Amino acid sequence: MAKSKMWRRVEKADRIPIHWQGVTSDIKKGVGIQMTLKDPDAKELEAEMAKSKKAAEFYFTVDGNKFIVDVRVGTKRTILGQFDLASEKDAAKRRATLQYLVANDLATQSDLDKFNNANPDPKVMESLKSDIYRADMDLKSDKANREILKKWNNYSKEARAEGYNAQALLKEWLKQNRQSWVHYLDFVDAIDAGGDPKTIFDTHMKEGAQFPVNLPPKFQSPVEHDIANGKVPNLKPARDAICQIVNAKFIPAFLKDRIPLYDKSIKELEAKLKELKKRYAAMGGR
Repeated sequence: MAKSKMWRRVEKADRIPIHWQGVTSDIKKGVGIQMTLKDPDAKELEAEMAKSKKAAEFYFTVDGNKFIVDVRVGTKRTILGQFDLASEKDAAKRRATLQYLVANDLATQSDLDKFNNANPDPKVMESLKSDIYRADMDLKSDKANREILKKWNNYSKEARAEGYNAQALLKEWLKQNRQSWVHYLDFVDAIDAGGDPKTIFDTHMKEGAQFPVNLPPKFQSPVEHDIANGKVPNLKPARDAICQIVNAKFIPAFLKDRIPLYDKSIKELEAKLKELKKRYAAMGGR
């Protein structure tokens, strides 16, 4: 279906040459084509304008691959030039022309999409290829991390996949969702890092500690006794007892929240990857 658009309106005949210069400039710089044009007959148009008491109007029309320029006064129409858009063999120039025509309602996005499918833009193809690669890597990473998490049940056992650290992620999750549990991990981490036993005891174990961990007397008393007598206490039993709590309570709560997030992300990435590959294939990609 042909699409026409009034491009310039001339109210006074003496302005016709100025407006015609604007029309020809728009064709060269905007539409981006070099076409043979017949200059409008200013005297003839002036007479028509006076007779009909109507303005002169320059029109652009796109009918299939045909680009038409004409001038109208009332019902009188004079064609000033025609150009076969398909005669442009440079795909980049043709694409730029179509983009300009779409932006000015002289072609549809469907017209541009059909052209792009038949003549894919190398830059777009490369960008799509890059998007497919990134989506594929993200999908593989999410699947690998999900499997690591699914099998992880021991805070003492490091879990990593492509730089992924389950212990650190658990602590971040606790900070956001179970702040009162965080110091239990701090207690274990401080012992594993070889921290000062008395500082650990004062911070987490003694009566009135700022960040207490709940330990039965059988773990508490020996440490307290050694500290009081200037001995280096064995914190491993207390550490292992807290780890049992972490493994039995903290990790399951974390996984219950986290695994569904991975499931959602994996589903979305699979759909995205499928669509990207479909678009790439439609544009001739392999």
